[in-house]
Amino acid sequence: MVLSFSDGIIKIIGREGSGKSVLTQLLSAELIEEDQEVVIFSDIPHSETELHSPIQQQLHLNLDDNNDFYVALNKHIQARPYDQQKLILVFDDADQIPEDCFDAIRMLFEKNYHDRPEVSMVFAGTELLDQKLNEPKNRTFNKNIILNFEVKPMNRSELEAFCNAYLVEMGLQKRRLTKEDIDGIYAETQGLPGKIPQLIFSILDQAEEKKQTAAPEIPTDKGIIGKLVTIDDDPEPELRRHLHQ
Repeated sequence: MVLSFSDGIIKIIGREGSGKSVLTQLLSAELIEEDQEVVIFSDIPHSETELHSPIQQQLHLNLDDNNDFYVALNKHIQARPYDQQKLILVFDDADQIPEDCFDAIRMLFEKNYHDRPEVSMVFAGTELLDQKLNEPKNRTFNKNIILNFEVKPMNRSELEAFCNAYLVEMGLQKRRLTKEDIDGIYAETQGLPGKIPQLIFSILDQAEEKKQTAAPEIPTDKGIIGKLVTIDDDPEPELRRHLHQ
């Protein structure tokens, strides 16, 4: 992953339901596997406090007598192995972050851009994020973008490949989606991957229910006594006749 050895900004742009959240989750999981320190903001921070608090809690920062967040963050990251002296912040729906909080994010990036520790960021949002980053006051972000993703709708062939790959990723490679299933998913999503996992599991659940409903009941051998009870509510005479034969 590029942020494991480079510093800067990864920008992910896509319309609602395009799969930006899924992509940020995958990026975060890969970074964590590479022993990088990652703080994920799934919920939008609305203030400097809501920005700093998750970082402080997850990293267990010990603030000094002056409660200097930046000093504590610097000490924490400098104490890590050299190749892991980095913090990566991941913001989903970054285009919806209020201006005051976005200013605090920029301050955090700029403060650590000139000094150690290094703080890199992943921003995901709609085209409104581009407008926000293009504002003159945010030029520090713009000039430090090292990767720029645009999540676009898939065509049907790409969607089918995505669905099959997802089944493999989830350990469900023995399950199969029919042509009708793929057509239905494509019609429902128009090639946007955001809802695809939910639709796949819904299809698999429905197929399993139909399979169980259609399964014939396997008769069991109840034995002679069970058969007699089934035939006659009062089997004693018939039972005695069999026992005496």
